[in-house]
Amino acid sequence: MQKLADVYKRILKLKLTGEYFIPDFANGNFSSSIHSSLASDIFASQMIALAIYDDWGCKVNLPRVMAMILYDGIRLDDEELKEQLFLSSDWGSMLAHEYESGDSDEALFATSCTELSYYLDSENVSSDGQKFLKQIDGKVLGDLRAGWANWGVNSTLVDTVATHSVAAQFLAIYIADRWLISDSKGADMEKIIMALVVHNLPAAVLGDVPLFKMSSSEKKKAECDAFAKLTEPLGISDQLTKRFRAIQNHTSDNMCFANFVGKTETDFQAKYYDETGCVNLDNQANNKALENPDIKKLLSEGCSFSETWIRYSQLKFGYDSTFKSISNIILKSSLI
Repeated sequence: MQKLADVYKRILKLKLTGEYFIPDFANGNFSSSIHSSLASDIFASQMIALAIYDDWGCKVNLPRVMAMILYDGIRLDDEELKEQLFLSSDWGSMLAHEYESGDSDEALFATSCTELSYYLDSENVSSDGQKFLKQIDGKVLGDLRAGWANWGVNSTLVDTVATHSVAAQFLAIYIADRWLISDSKGADMEKIIMALVVHNLPAAVLGDVPLFKMSSSEKKKAECDAFAKLTEPLGISDQLTKRFRAIQNHTSDNMCFANFVGKTETDFQAKYYDETGCVNLDNQANNKALENPDIKKLLSEGCSFSETWIRYSQLKFGYDSTFKSISNIILKSSLI
């Protein structure tokens, strides 16, 4: 039980601002940098991959590239996490070897993307790629996610759309390796990682919209429209939209898995914010979430912030037996 929590603690550290810098996409001054976390640095490299894909000489397997960028992010910074997430499985070991040896177009492209995150300028990216990157601004890379802001979270660890996406990708690898999904073919890690790269990108246009702001169907349409607008400059827009709709509509076991992992990562983050005293339940006068009868009931029963968040997730998102078990593990685990 605690082992899953211990792995997440290591993932959580990737969200902390450290000695990392990412290009200033929003201002179009790609040569200037913003102080950031390792998770944000990884996400920035993944966004660069989307922006320059059309300009690359050969067509590469984009989901594999995203997995390689993920691996590159921790291969030198966290040996233990690298072992647990990549080197302990056949898929991860093969991907690591391919990337380290640089003997595929995917490995060369992934390396270029990680290097460009340090010295990107307008000459490295087409005008269409620049249009895309300029939309990846503070709403994705810098702002506290709306759900946390709504509860008045006050923490030095600012969980953004970018850091959530990367943490969910790492968490997916660990969970899939130990709780395989029911699909007879097993988990297709690269499709899952790709889905988690794109699953919250509409926030670049809409901001991170909490559920109480609109109905589920309205939110789904708004996110589809926002995703299309965001990716319109890219030649691979149709391909990306198809992937986005797949996770949004849970079109396969792999996409259901990716969707549940995204929710699970948020449950873990709620646990961390609760244990570190970042939420004051006595100061929630403007919290619209409290209008929800299920949340009201959980709080009236004496549930803590994280207990309320996780138990509401169990009610709302229809976790399968695997993810119900995992969410119960989160409830009983300690992250500090």
